[in-house]
Amino acid sequence: MSTKKKIYFLTGAVLLLALTILLSYFYSQDDFNQPVPADLADPDENEESADLTTSEEEPGDLNITTEDEDSEDMMGNGEMTSDEGELSEAFDEASEETNLLSTDAGSPGEQTYYNHYWFAHEYTHRLEPSPMEADERQEDARFQARELMTWKELAARDYGWDYSEEAFQQFIENEDVLEDDDTAHLHALSTLRSESGNHYLRYSETRFLKRFILQQIQPELESELPREDGEDDEDYEYRLFRYFIQHVMEEME
Repeated sequence: MSTKKKIYFLTGAVLLLALTILLSYFYSQDDFNQPVPADLADPDENEESADLTTSEEEPGDLNITTEDEDSEDMMGNGEMTSDEGELSEAFDEASEETNLLSTDAGSPGEQTYYNHYWFAHEYTHRLEPSPMEADERQEDARFQARELMTWKELAARDYGWDYSEEAFQQFIENEDVLEDDDTAHLHALSTLRSESGNHYLRYSETRFLKRFILQQIQPELESELPREDGEDDEDYEYRLFRYFIQHVMEEME
């Protein structure tokens, strides 16, 4: 046998021996050497761990108040909570800053809406600071007031809409729109209702009148902008809104 063949045979033998040793090692790692899954561990240990977790999360140890409970407390039996105290303080400071309760709210108009939008800015700013400066908040309130008046004027002129305060109040009550508002504004509405019915109505208009207008003129909007094939109600209503708001913005230019 030549020297070259001897080298080949020797190399093959070494590789075979190494492979045999490696396979023997893997087979030695049987199931008894594997870690025990968590769900198959000592049941007593698991039970002890579960008891510890439960004891750390006992409802009695937690002071959790849901938004619905906060709203019920504020709008219901009048019990003062820390959250309501904060809201009341913010309301008082904002109404004093804007002199809201000293202004005339007997009839809807751009100035009246401005007063309530400005109050809303200052009120929410005290609860969660706004990035806008004081003069910017006032300027935004002026824009919102002008926009709301444009909604009313455009709906009346182009769609024959006639505003009825009685119908608007029924809309708020029957459609449960108040339930969609946040706790802070619900508190403001409740306070204004107890102190001044007119201010309550004007503030409600700044919150919900646009929705009321859209509902009232929806048949006319649908005749101008028919539903597309396969379009669901939500998408269609949003498209009607975008259609109308585009006309509002054009009117304000």
